[in-house]
Amino acid sequence: MVNNNKKLYEGKTEEEMQDEDYVQMVGDVYELNSKKYVFERQWYMNIAFLSGQQWVKWDNRLKRLYEPKVPNWRVRHVANDIMPTFRKKVAKLKKKRPTLYISAGKTDIESEKKMKESNELIEAWWSSPVIDVEGELDEWLKYGCSCGTGFMKVFYNPTLGKKRASEDGQTWSDGEIQLEACSPFEIILDPFDARKWKDLRKILHSRARTLDYIVERYPENGGEVQAEKDESVSNSFWRKIQGMVGAGTDDGGISQVETSDNSAIVKELWVKPCKQFPKGKKIVVANKKLLEKNNLPYSWNDSEEPFLPFVPLYDFKMAGRILGRSNIEDEIPIQKAKNELISHIRESERLTSKPKFLKPKGCGVDNITSEPGENVEWDPTTTAGHKPGWLVPPTIPNYVISGLDNIYQRDYQNITSQHEISKGNVPAGVTSGVAINYLQESDDTIVGDITANYERALEKVGNMMLSIAAQNYTEERVFFITGKYSGKPRTLTFKPNVVGENGEVTEEGTIPKGGRIIVEAGSAMARTKSGQQAFYLDLYKIGALGAKDDPKTNKKLMRLLEVGNVDELYEEEGADRMEAQIENDGFKRNITAIVRPYQGHEVHVDTHDAFMKTEEFGQLSEDMKNEMIKHRQEHLDFIKPEEPAPGQAPQAPEGEPEQ
Repeated sequence: MVNNNKKLYEGKTEEEMQDEDYVQMVGDVYELNSKKYVFERQWYMNIAFLSGQQWVKWDNRLKRLYEPKVPNWRVRHVANDIMPTFRKKVAKLKKKRPTLYISAGKTDIESEKKMKESNELIEAWWSSPVIDVEGELDEWLKYGCSCGTGFMKVFYNPTLGKKRASEDGQTWSDGEIQLEACSPFEIILDPFDARKWKDLRKILHSRARTLDYIVERYPENGGEVQAEKDESVSNSFWRKIQGMVGAGTDDGGISQVETSDNSAIVKELWVKPCKQFPKGKKIVVANKKLLEKNNLPYSWNDSEEPFLPFVPLYDFKMAGRILGRSNIEDEIPIQKAKNELISHIRESERLTSKPKFLKPKGCGVDNITSEPGENVEWDPTTTAGHKPGWLVPPTIPNYVISGLDNIYQRDYQNITSQHEISKGNVPAGVTSGVAINYLQESDDTIVGDITANYERALEKVGNMMLSIAAQNYTEERVFFITGKYSGKPRTLTFKPNVVGENGEVTEEGTIPKGGRIIVEAGSAMARTKSGQQAFYLDLYKIGALGAKDDPKTNKKLMRLLEVGNVDELYEEEGADRMEAQIENDGFKRNITAIVRPYQGHEVHVDTHDAFMKTEEFGQLSEDMKNEMIKHRQEHLDFIKPEEPAPGQAPQAPEGEPEQ
């Protein structure tokens, strides 16, 4: 008797593995998806309540949400407090961009000089529309806050970037780093009962892709993949989640989404280094067709240790379990109670305004309306004197109404930490600015844990990007960075490492060997704008930002206060700064510049000084260095003319006769 469940790949070495063994391995890990059932049920419920679909129930047989049918007269009120609370939480996490910088990994002066250029790479990635850092981080945060766990995938896409061609006609692309925020529905962890991230052996990422995408991403054999005709695609997370269209629809908010006959589920299995695969393994399968089987492609920049390119983000990390928990789970019961209470109140309101009518048989009264002044005929002889009348329902007790504010509101505020101060309302009797800031910080404490998780996770994502770039940016490329001043943006020329014949780095490029991205602790924590402005004003008053009569200090203060259109106020300065940057570029090409009397000499000096502190200035010839120093001095002469020698009469300004 043949055991169809036998794992044929077990016990085989990497050299003995066949294509069907890899396909079976991926399929076995994919089967672990059934163990996520309890978690997925809660994730769907969280997303449904978040979208305003709050009268749903879960069908264990169909494994989907549905809304039970009720009579038309029943009120199903939805007062969605979960969505604004969720948006405030995400807004607090996104309010302040975390501070990232690259540590050189060494303490010598040369490494510190390179570190400044390396940090420009972070700005280039943040500015890149191809990578879309902010967009993917936004989705990552929303997955983490709604489902309790979100995943970020970091990888290199060789089909993007500048197109190149060789003399023999071969073409290729530079490639580019990509970020992809993944929902927990798409991720399967092995072993599923792992307690910590380091205990995982395999991670599988599954997602429905179009056949065109598969052919483009895997040109060698992607064309052999056929569309999946079974329910695996139509029942995927994306199909179910797109059916949640919010409250107020005729079909209860759960709609049927048309399935695509031109898709297949791409399953990417990432295996840690083990006895069977000493260098780890990346295996890609779609509809039982093997698309890729390679060693793990990425290793850390400060070591040769390969890594799995996934980073989890938790709303709240439960001890002893690898998946996190969302605060929405605690909000749902209170939200349900509020919806039910308001629905009952509205039903009672309807009955009170137009109650049921009691009609004795044969009284001749029909079709009672609420029309004022209507004459209603009634024959008392046929009903033994029993008079028709309204059935007035009992009034709702006052404690029920007061409970809406006193009980529900209090419990919801405590769970979400969204009290009056977070809604812009100052509690009665509180007038001190210090007390108000203290209350605000108390409400913000709830996001402290996820903020710390976010900073640690973002640091790991950054180091993965840095490591992947060090391995795959093999040719010089130019990045454009959004400029701080109107006009010409900054550029960064990325230089790859020069590798010798023995594989050792003989000359470091833009990314220093052993360099690491660091996220400053607490830099992502939201601060009230008014509190920050008061702090900066205090620094300005004591002169910590510079001399009060210095225009540069005033401009710095306005930027710190986030005053809009600062560049328009200093439009002339922006033009001078751009002109000085053009002069800097000219000096790099051995082109000197002439100082004009009408130029903003202070701005020119500042811009030239900033350039003279860079490595590019150090690479100029000695003649060009001297020319630039001379050029800078000419600007200084306009700012502060040379003092006359003792006993010498001061020189008259040009164009004025001497006395």
